[in-house]
Amino acid sequence: MEKQIYHDLAKAGNRYWWNQGRQYLVKKLFAQFAGGQQSTVKRRILDIGCAAGGTLYTLAGWGEVWGLDISPEAIALCRSWGIAKNRLVLGDAEKMACFSKDRFDLVTAVEIIEHLDNPGKALAEIKRVLK
Repeated sequence: MEKQIYHDLAKAGNRYWWNQGRQYLVKKLFAQFAGGQQSTVKRRILDIGCAAGGTLYTLAGWGEVWGLDISPEAIALCRSWGIAKNRLVLGDAEKMACFSKDRFDLVTAVEIIEHLDNPGKALAEIKRVLK
């Protein structure tokens, strides 16, 4: 993604209809599959392709959120907001050696799979890092 797009996404935040819709769907799916609205059970959650941090912010109520993005600009933006500040990793969804096997309870990859060179590799990595 172009550098400016991360800043545009961050600036628009939840005022942008696309972001509102995406976060609505994330909340609904988590409520259905992760136990209630914002569960008291604290899970370890990885958001792959965290971009400007919108999904990290949405997921924070369900557990300890981690973010992975291939863009230094995205990681810097998330850090500047204070979102998962010490749990942001610059890395590739197809090569997540930085995370051990069975590390996360939940993994999201919102709007990124279709952009990967080898989505099968990324899905294998997701499977590896999931408990």
